[in-house]
Amino acid sequence: MVHNASILRWTPPCGPNGVRIGMTGIETQLHAIVAQALEQTVNGLVIADMRADGQPIVHVNAGFERITGYRAGEVIGRNCRFLQGFDNQQPGVVRMREAVARGEPCTAVVRNYRKDGSLFWNRVEIGPVHDAASGELTHYFALQTDVTAEQEALALRERFLNNAAHELRSPLGTIRGFVELMQMRCPRDDPNQDLLATVHRQADRVVDLVDDMLVLAELETTTEPSPGVQPVQLTAVLGRLHDLLPPDDGLHRVVIEPVRPDLWVQAHAQRLEQVLVNLLSNAMKYSPEGGEIRWSVRPGRENGWVCLSVSDPGVGMTADEQSRLFTRFFRARTDIPGTGLGLVIVRELMERMGGHITVSSQPGVGTTFTLHLRTVSPWTF
Repeated sequence: MVHNASILRWTPPCGPNGVRIGMTGIETQLHAIVAQALEQTVNGLVIADMRADGQPIVHVNAGFERITGYRAGEVIGRNCRFLQGFDNQQPGVVRMREAVARGEPCTAVVRNYRKDGSLFWNRVEIGPVHDAASGELTHYFALQTDVTAEQEALALRERFLNNAAHELRSPLGTIRGFVELMQMRCPRDDPNQDLLATVHRQADRVVDLVDDMLVLAELETTTEPSPGVQPVQLTAVLGRLHDLLPPDDGLHRVVIEPVRPDLWVQAHAQRLEQVLVNLLSNAMKYSPEGGEIRWSVRPGRENGWVCLSVSDPGVGMTADEQSRLFTRFFRARTDIPGTGLGLVIVRELMERMGGHITVSSQPGVGTTFTLHLRTVSPWTF
């Protein structure tokens, strides 16, 4: 591999007669095309030598120069940390640092600084390069994309939603207050009580919708995993479920199968509680009175994963309904209260914690949602 300020190429070795070996003519041409494409892309490309002290930059392309304002000759031999300035403890930077220590790829959106000192948002995709023969880690590459405009648009949207939520909550609170006052003043057998109850329910639904939209907007503002992901004892979270839910008047029986206390998963405790409450609330809404809702734990298909499932004997869903289940504002039953955003939020939260959610359902039989979570250490049942 030969590096300088403007050229990146791999030079195959020569045989005894001076002929290049190890690549066919077509492979050589393809390699040259790939190298030229990387040089011409609008994205920044940085390559660092992991074998040298300080892991210096050995190559940058024209895209890097355009994005950062630095010329190649000004950065070759330096560690790429200079782009962070003093802002070197960002969650994305920490994640990339940890990934490099493990020799793994990583993607993060971080704040960087151009040569003129101006801030820009940089989506960085890094990956290791190993020697084909020995397997030794020799280099790391980074692809850079300037996403400043995108981040500014997301921030603007978040400010708009926060302002809109504030403006909506105030009149909705007034509406609910007057409705409750009218309900108290009307006789219980007054036919207007049903109308007032309907108005109150719809006002509550709008408040829930505003809250869900704010949560979803917050999640979509960044693609970063939740910074609070850490070891969480699963039994502790499950044990708090009854305290987190509003009273259900004994209409359903919630069963939590025994879970070993040494089962710890990678999660954000508060976010995981939010996921569990959402799924349990859904199970209660869609299940008949007296139905049993059961939580169970089993090992995942792959080592290092665990599956936490909640099953209900509710109305169930068709295959078509299941395919649209995580679509915004989709509701399988419009006669049951809901915003159509709860499961969308659940999926986003699970992905932020490094896990995912699946569903299995049959009309008239019931539904099972399964949360797939990483375990902290190898764990057996």
